[in-house]
Amino acid sequence: MTKHIAITAACLGLLLSTGCTSVNRSAQVNPIAMSVDATLEAKIDVDTSQRVKGIASQTWVFCIFTSGPSKFAEGYSGFVFADKVTRLKNAALYNALEGTGCDRLVDPQYTVTKTSGFFVTTISVEVTGYKASVRGVRQLDRR
Repeated sequence: MTKHIAITAACLGLLLSTGCTSVNRSAQVNPIAMSVDATLEAKIDVDTSQRVKGIASQTWVFCIFTSGPSKFAEGYSGFVFADKVTRLKNAALYNALEGTGCDRLVDPQYTVTKTSGFFVTTISVEVTGYKASVRGVRQLDRR
């Protein structure tokens, strides 16, 4: 009898401790709408000597309780009606820019990792890119 209980408990423990992980790596795929009007000139410094990195993750328990970031950058589109991954991309971008003194990331690369268990799901986003700072914007004379 105790042997059956031990086997059942071992099987139940094995079932509850299993999960799966998936990784998706992508670049920012937002369409960039540009309209060139030669009235402004911007001086932008890009530091290509090193890449900066930011990480954000969020965990859901029973698909109800959650813990995650509370500060976000608005660099990735769709922030107002964003899905979970987009919000985490914005949080990772905020973490990458925080304390660096730069304004933007050039060539941002996002890596999304999702780990799912029986009761717990965790999504982590890592962004890397080059620091860019806007040093000045001036209006040009129209002739």
